[in-house]
Amino acid sequence: MGYWQIAQNLKLSTVIPILKPNKNASECKNYRPISLTSTLCKLMERVIHRRLMNWLIENKKLHFYQTAFRTHHSTTDQLFYLNQSIIDGFQEKPHKKTLAVFLDISAAFDRVWRQKLVHTIQGTGINGKALLWINDFLRGRKFSVRFNGALSESRRMWAGVPQGSVLSPLLFLIFMNTIHHHIHPDTNIACYADDIAIWHSHNDITESEKALNTTLKDPELRFSKHIEQITNKALGKLNILRKLCGTSWGSRPQTLKSTFCTVIRPVLEYATSIWTPASISVKRKLDSVQHRAAKIIIGAVSSTNNEKAEQECGLPPLESRHKLATIKFTNKLRSYGLDHISRRVFDKWKHFTRLKRSSTLQLDSEIRKELNLDHSSLEFLQEPLIPKPTKEYLFRIGIVAAMFQKKKRRPYRSLSNEGAGIILLLPDGNNYKHKINTGIIASNFTSELVAIREALLLYQQNPHVIDSTEGLVIFSDSKSAIEAIRNGETNISCDIITFLEQLHNKRKSCILQWIPAHVNIEGNECADSLAKEARDIEHKCTTITLDDANAVAKHRIMNHTFKKPLVTEFDCPRIITSTIGQIEN
Repeated sequence: MGYWQIAQNLKLSTVIPILKPNKNASECKNYRPISLTSTLCKLMERVIHRRLMNWLIENKKLHFYQTAFRTHHSTTDQLFYLNQSIIDGFQEKPHKKTLAVFLDISAAFDRVWRQKLVHTIQGTGINGKALLWINDFLRGRKFSVRFNGALSESRRMWAGVPQGSVLSPLLFLIFMNTIHHHIHPDTNIACYADDIAIWHSHNDITESEKALNTTLKDPELRFSKHIEQITNKALGKLNILRKLCGTSWGSRPQTLKSTFCTVIRPVLEYATSIWTPASISVKRKLDSVQHRAAKIIIGAVSSTNNEKAEQECGLPPLESRHKLATIKFTNKLRSYGLDHISRRVFDKWKHFTRLKRSSTLQLDSEIRKELNLDHSSLEFLQEPLIPKPTKEYLFRIGIVAAMFQKKKRRPYRSLSNEGAGIILLLPDGNNYKHKINTGIIASNFTSELVAIREALLLYQQNPHVIDSTEGLVIFSDSKSAIEAIRNGETNISCDIITFLEQLHNKRKSCILQWIPAHVNIEGNECADSLAKEARDIEHKCTTITLDDANAVAKHRIMNHTFKKPLVTEFDCPRIITSTIGQIEN
């Protein structure tokens, strides 16, 4: 057996058919096959998958139109791409109509042409042992079916990628990666795995347009039919709350609220940033669902004021949540790289006012103007496509916490002009001081990460300091910042990990020591004064993180104050909270 070959017993799988809900059990097509494969092989696949995906991302081999199974990509990106194209066509003069074709390939994963797949993989630049291993991984696979306790004979698979495999989704993406070569360059395409949308906008579309409008039932893209559909679906799910409680019995309000927020409200908010520009009268149907849910949660009668019921439950209005979702979505677009499909649409968008109708980006600009949230002068730090978790040997974390009481977390962190102060204390008594402005809008968390990054940079930029010490200890009062460095999921933490790797290569140690409020740390007052001085530095930092931008938006939009205790905070039997809800309302 060659080093690229896989043992035959690792290629065997057992398929267990699961009947789809409300389907006829006598037809095979109504079963969903669940494939059980070797755990050892799955572990190897996960290693290959991670390395292969990282290589494809770093070398930008995956085309932007495909958003399935990729970090920072979702179905919302594709909906945004299509929706914005249609709205922009309406706004042009003469206005353009869009003809779209929606494809869902039947049994797409099971019908992949393996020889073509291997050829496509080789065309992306993957060769050598990796290509040989993938080729052997696809060949000679067998499966058997277990049903009602009986196991069938094994059969060989001649086509398709292995079902239940960790690697199969990525192999399918590579197989579909060249589909745009077969489409006219003036035509747009968006894919989510095997779900494909192809469309073209023009001012003269005849009979095909009429046929498409009959299918969509919403030719002007007003979203009225869509909102009516999700309203009916959510109203059906309200029965879950009714089954969980009555007037004098049932679950506590907090349990009911959690059920609503996790089961029912997501139905009302899926891809909300796309259809939020719909008219207010249409969206009122969604509000009625939350109003009914709020009254069920607190046990109030149907005549109770809707706003009071929401307030008692601690449920913000859906319109506020829709605005926040729109702002968060466009913030996310600005944090993407230039090759991301949604970022491309965002950068190409122009402000149109020919027709009195809105789009996601038009509504976003209106909300920002209303709330004074214009971040156009700020540069968003790009979120890393590949998380860079730190290796354990790069640094040690010290925690001194047993003697301190845990403080109650504040609901909102200060987000304003911030600075960072660093003082580097040396064994010989000398010290180096440094201050830096961390941003016009920056949280304490971001400022702490910037301070740690600048401390490492200051240490490395002084050869005398490096030569005279064996390493350094960095004191920080932000435990969350230290955890972020360990996970490597933010832009700044990735920079810090890079500096830690450089220190490790120089055989220098590093300890990140967490002590609340810098208790009894020499030089703390000096570092604090440097941080205050950094706020007044003339040259302000013009970068902003995605988390900070979202936190500001949430504070501006969700700034609701509840003057009386919430019913959902009472840990009381249902009959008591229900009585309180009816008396107060």
